[in-house]
Amino acid sequence: MEWHKIPFSKRDILFFLLLVFGSATFIAMYYGQSWKTGVADAGFFVIQLVLGLFLLVNMLHYYPPSKINAWPALLFSLVVSVLLVFGGKWLARGILDTNAVFFVFYEKSIPARLGIMFLLLYCVAIFMLLIKNFEKGWNQQQLGEMSRKLSKDAELFYLRQQLQPHFLFNSLNSISALLGSDPKKARLMLQELADFFRASLKKDPMKWERVDEEYKIISQYLSIEKVRFGHRLDFRFNMEEGVGDLMVPPLLIQPLVENAIKHGLYGVTGDILIEFTAKKEGNYFVIVITNPCSQQSGGPRGVGFGLESVERRLYLLFGRKDLLHYKKDNDNFTVSMKIPQPK
Repeated sequence: MEWHKIPFSKRDILFFLLLVFGSATFIAMYYGQSWKTGVADAGFFVIQLVLGLFLLVNMLHYYPPSKINAWPALLFSLVVSVLLVFGGKWLARGILDTNAVFFVFYEKSIPARLGIMFLLLYCVAIFMLLIKNFEKGWNQQQLGEMSRKLSKDAELFYLRQQLQPHFLFNSLNSISALLGSDPKKARLMLQELADFFRASLKKDPMKWERVDEEYKIISQYLSIEKVRFGHRLDFRFNMEEGVGDLMVPPLLIQPLVENAIKHGLYGVTGDILIEFTAKKEGNYFVIVITNPCSQQSGGPRGVGFGLESVERRLYLLFGRKDLLHYKKDNDNFTVSMKIPQPK
């Protein structure tokens, strides 16, 4: 295993070895050895330690424990320490005179050398195991978060893909009906439909937009529906000053508008008025949409695909289920939505 694979910087390793070298020199001199003997002994000990660290790093690389486990590291550190210390004695015996000061000091200090070598290797092994397991846990957490984000993005994309064909089919059915009775209106509606989809397809589903930009898309959508239903459909906007600068996820309001038109016209005879109120409350953008509904027909059945999709998108975006409310009051159906503003 290459040294650059060790989870320490070169500066850390150098500082650690210099600390060991200085400590070994000081200990030798403290026990009556000359500074030359101390430096030689410390250099020899550092060379043994570097060899032990190299063996230890390779062991942990090729035989990593599945979890933090002190026993393999303890056993390996002990075996390597014994081999290095007694191997060093054998090497010194072959090179030096057995009466040499360095060799005599080395032989007398074998128990201490063995204990210090084992302690250093074992501490490094445990520290490396902790780092590796921390990195493994961190990587698993990152993968889990990435997987959840991809799943959420995929569901958001799926909801948007469902909404557009839902609206497209209704519009094409209306165009088909108008082709025979009023070709001019059919062409106008087709042109409005093309402009609407051209604008909506340019939007980045992950990028929020100003309320003013979203209002343009809603206006294009209402123009299509105005051609479709003629004089029966009318709408009124009440927007507080400064609301246009607030931010909203793209195409989140349009399904609410579609739901209001669909269920406002359901069972209602005569003209209908749909009201939009947009305002800021604290750190929220709030939009309230009110449409008439028929008491005799029972009103809209269920909450509709549009409301369900918006409710799901809000939960995926904010993890909350209290941002969308709807109620039926006498002859009106009201939907209110709050969108937290980015900080």
